[in-house]
Amino acid sequence: MIELTLKRVSAADKGGNMKKLLMIIVVLFISMAVLNAVPEYEDVKSYLDKQVKLFEDFGKECEGVKDAKSAAAALNGFTEGFKVLVPEIKVLSAKYKNMKEMMKENTPPELAPYAKKLEEVSKSMGTSMMKLMQYAQDPEVMKAQQGLQALMMEISKMSQDQGKEEKK
Repeated sequence: MIELTLKRVSAADKGGNMKKLLMIIVVLFISMAVLNAVPEYEDVKSYLDKQVKLFEDFGKECEGVKDAKSAAAALNGFTEGFKVLVPEIKVLSAKYKNMKEMMKENTPPELAPYAKKLEEVSKSMGTSMMKLMQYAQDPEVMKAQQGLQALMMEISKMSQDQGKEEKK
């Protein structure tokens, strides 16, 4: 009797092992898919978070500007912070050929809150820059402005080059 029961359990266990193995395989595939799945535009969201923080930090630094030296430091800090983002801008521009339009006109719903926040902090940037204008004739500030302008030209050129590649 015990021998017969053991044979049944062994036979049932063979099928059970196969089911367990199949379940493990299914769970592994699902786990791999979940781990490898990157939510859409996650890279853009990450970049925009960094850009918004950079703009906010610049605005805060401009609030504390009391002289030409601190104005130049604020501009230089902003320029250096933006330089760090340039490689990411290049990658995103290559990946999302229409990124500029995507953020202005055809914003995907996933990016809408980011675009709105960027628009808000961009408006406050104007106020921040106006605060620095009183020091615009200072040589240190002029040099800092030129550095920022050169960086913006580089970024603009990347966008233009990307547009030319799209037309090919």
